[in-house]
Order: sequence, then C-alpha cells, then structure tokens
Amino acid sequence: MTGTVPLELVAATSGRGNLTVTLTNVSSEPVPVWWEVEGPDGPLYDCLSVELTQAGGTRTLLLTGDRNSSTVGRVVLAAGAGRTAELDLAAWARTPANGGDELAAGEHSATVRYRCEEPDCWRGELAASPVSVHIAE
Repeated sequence: MTGTVPLELVAATSGRGNLTVTLTNVSSEPVPVWWEVEGPDGPLYDCLSVELTQAGGTRTLLLTGDRNSSTVGRVVLAAGAGRTAELDLAAWARTPANGGDELAAGEHSATVRYRCEEPDCWRGELAASPVSVHIAE
C-alpha cells in the first residue's frame, strides 16, 4: 500500500504488567485488518508483538499460540472504528511461544508492533509509541 497509512496503533498501561492496545482506522474509508482469533485458551493476536526493554536487554513477546481450530481474524474497520486488546504481559511470557520464562521484574519500556501480511487485509507494519510498564516481582 502506498500513501498515507490508514491505521493508528496506540498502547497504554492498564495496571501492573498489563497493556491496552488499540488499532484504529484513521481514514475516511473502510479498512480490512487482521486482529484477534479465538484459540482454545483465549484470544490470539498473530499480528501483534511486544518488545520489552530494560537495562539487561530486550525481550520480544509473540502473541500467538497453538490451535486446533480458530476463528478468522479478518475484520473490516469502518472509518473511525477500532479494535482493542487487553494484554497480560506476564501471562503471555509464560506461553510456549515465548519460552515460558517469567518476565524480569522492574520497569520496562514496551513497544507494541502490528505487522500484517495476511491476504485481503491492509499489509504493513506499525509501531505504537513506547510506554513504561512495571513488572512486579
């Protein structure tokens, strides 16, 4: 896709170790996107990742997982419409897709990325502005 990006990605802290992430259509036309699919243990966000950075380095969390069957994640966002995800970062870190290790305690800079290569959807990559998130011991 060329020209102006029709989407905006915003992340905000929503409690200790949690993020609220919103993808919004900022254009005047409908935009098809890939958002969540329902897996056997809850929603999966195949196009989202979270980079957590602190003095010891960066850890990237993938928000996907195994599934036997799932719903289709394609949705069409009307002009001004959005989709929101509530993310428990500690729970995502413990999933097999992320190695199952606990997150390091302390303050982290969190950058959420949306990257879509799915057919019949907006294709590209967006990054939300980094936010500070506290991971408790």
